[in-house]
Amino acid sequence: MDGIEYPSLERAAKALRLPPHILSLRLSCPDFPNYQRKWVSNEVEYDHLSGRPASRQNTPIMVDGVNYPSIKAAAEKLDINYEVVRYRLKSPNYPTYHRKDEVKLPKPLQSPNNQYLVPVIVDGVEYPSIREAERALGLPPNVIYNRVKSPSHPNYHRKGEAKEPARRKSGTSKAVIVDGAEYFSLNHAATVLRIASTRIRDRADSPRFPNYQWKKDSRYER
Repeated sequence: MDGIEYPSLERAAKALRLPPHILSLRLSCPDFPNYQRKWVSNEVEYDHLSGRPASRQNTPIMVDGVNYPSIKAAAEKLDINYEVVRYRLKSPNYPTYHRKDEVKLPKPLQSPNNQYLVPVIVDGVEYPSIREAERALGLPPNVIYNRVKSPSHPNYHRKGEAKEPARRKSGTSKAVIVDGAEYFSLNHAATVLRIASTRIRDRADSPRFPNYQWKKDSRYER
């Protein structure tokens, strides 16, 4: 460091009053050309993040089918940071980075049967996934998912799914017409209009609200 040779990284760290892992980081960083390593086979490497001695640092590794005697050798040959190589060795996202004689399986792809990745139909409009439908419609998380599962929302279903509407209970699930728009039940109208179902029912029963009518009501037929 700065033209002075130290017998070990620990001795240099003590003399320079630096933590060993900081010194190790500067040795591997091109921004500190005055910090150079004189490689000794038994010298301890340090983890730049934790500050602890790095494990298995001198074991041979394979990168894209090429054998390297150590992580350091691979980093120098590939001209990438030491910590990048270490990360890729641990990550399942880089199956071509692995220890010699190690069988590293690639990260499995997320199943297309994932409940949030299946295309859905909402009111006749197709969305590539439940998440996309939530973002497009501005609904809170899991609302679309719950409606797709619920028989009370036959207009929310997975692509290719034949969804039967919920069985209507007498008195509460009769079709109702509000301002000329038909809803298959009180709950459906209440959800869309954001009005209590009891209020819609009372208005449909009252002659004071001719725009609230039960389907096939004599007031509605002409």
